Amino acid sequence: DYNVNGQIIRIFNNIAGVYLQRLDYNKALEYYKNALQVNVKEGSRILEASLLNNIGICYHEKRDFNLANHYFFNALAIRKEQGDKRGQAQCFNNIGKNYVYSRNFNQAKDYLLKALDLGREIGSKESQLISLQSLSLVYDTLRDYRNAFNTFQEFKSINDSLFNIESANRIAQLEMQYQVDKQQKLFDLELKRREAEK
Repeated sequence: DYNVNGQIIRIFNNIAGVYLQRLDYNKALEYYKNALQVNVKEGSRILEASLLNNIGICYHEKRDFNLANHYFFNALAIRKEQGDKRGQAQCFNNIGKNYVYSRNFNQAKDYLLKALDLGREIGSKESQLISLQSLSLVYDTLRDYRNAFNTFQEFKSINDSLFNIESANRIAQLEMQYQVDKQQKLFDLELKRREAEK
């Protein structure tokens, strides 16, 4: 029974994700909420936090910032209780962005700084990028140009290093594929040669 519910939740979550990418937030919400209902039987706090966060994202996109925060804060509470720092950083970033859009820039700054601290603590470059990018805009809006410049510089530095790592990995992959292809061609030629000899 555990597996069936788990599978249903995953399917609903994936369908919701597709609707989210298509910007159909009402359909996405429908599936996220269905997944949340099934999870009541399942009782997974980790899944519950993830679904609450995703529902918050839908409401954020629909510009219903109060409802979005309601879900983000519920997800955050579970993630604190679970000791999930990566998840907490994600919630802090989402709450921060939500406050940016509702023009509460000082509150936005507080939450984005919490997200940034956690991102640094757990060593998540991706999380730090989100925080820094939003923070540089917040500082700029608050006319704190020195901090706006510094956070943007840090954002740029991390972004460039991530891009370089990705590029290096991609080059290594392509080189490996080239070697494999070359070996395959040599192997095929050798096979043809032996066939011809026979």
